[in-house]
Amino acid sequence: VILVMAAALWGLNSLRGHGYGTMVKTYIRYWLNPVDLDKYEPLDEGMAEWLKEDTLLAHAMGGIDESDYTNSLEAFGKAYENGFRVYEVDLVVTKEGEVVCSHEYLDKNGEVMEYASFMQEKIEGKYTPVDLKKMMDLMETYPDVYIMTDIKWDNSMGSSNEDVITLVSALVEEARIRETEDILDRMIIQIYNPKSYEIMQSIYPFQHYVYTLYHYASPIYEEILGFCLENKLPVVAMETGRISEDIVEYFNAWNIDVLVYTVNDETMANQLREYGVKGIYTDWLVPECEEE
Repeated sequence: VILVMAAALWGLNSLRGHGYGTMVKTYIRYWLNPVDLDKYEPLDEGMAEWLKEDTLLAHAMGGIDESDYTNSLEAFGKAYENGFRVYEVDLVVTKEGEVVCSHEYLDKNGEVMEYASFMQEKIEGKYTPVDLKKMMDLMETYPDVYIMTDIKWDNSMGSSNEDVITLVSALVEEARIRETEDILDRMIIQIYNPKSYEIMQSIYPFQHYVYTLYHYASPIYEEILGFCLENKLPVVAMETGRISEDIVEYFNAWNIDVLVYTVNDETMANQLREYGVKGIYTDWLVPECEEE
């Protein structure tokens, strides 16, 4: 019996981060409480004011030179110069509880990175790291910029997601300290399941959300659609492998826009646009024209 329990625990642990936990919980919720779409009306058009026709989003603040995922000051500046106004930014918590813009949260030794070390060392030897305060500085300096959060959630059973709560609470606190709480109206919070939305709402009533589906090994689109309609969430995001014209039409019929990540090929981007995709996360594509 002990061996069987140990094997079961090992199996569950091996599935962490692959979306299977979310898949199981979703199917259980769906079976116990099927979605009744008949009780909903399509959302109002244009609810996502930050999302214009054919919006390109600077993935990890955009690529620079031949480097991606830098989330650096230089990447931000290059993307802005190229016409980007919506930035997807990776946010993590350091060992001391400070928030920094980084795709990685472990240092070279596999330990949770320290704030001072991260800020003092150039990214790839040449790019300037950005912390929460600097990110807020940029939002104050560039009032036409929106920041979309990419936060690492622990999707395993029983996780308290303390780092997520610390991180988002720090965003709110920093805005209030600066007496610029309106900055939070230009934050676009990516959520990954109903629980993550509940946690975000308990911290602050953010205006903008994107329901991102990469935590789902096998999403039930009807269940996701029902949640979006119930909570007035007008944008979903998914990877290219899940996109089809039918899927985009399914959400668009309810005035829910679809974003796709991450695309760096213009031919593929054009095909997605033909499907009706509203926005594309990219490292290297450049907006043709950005309305001011």
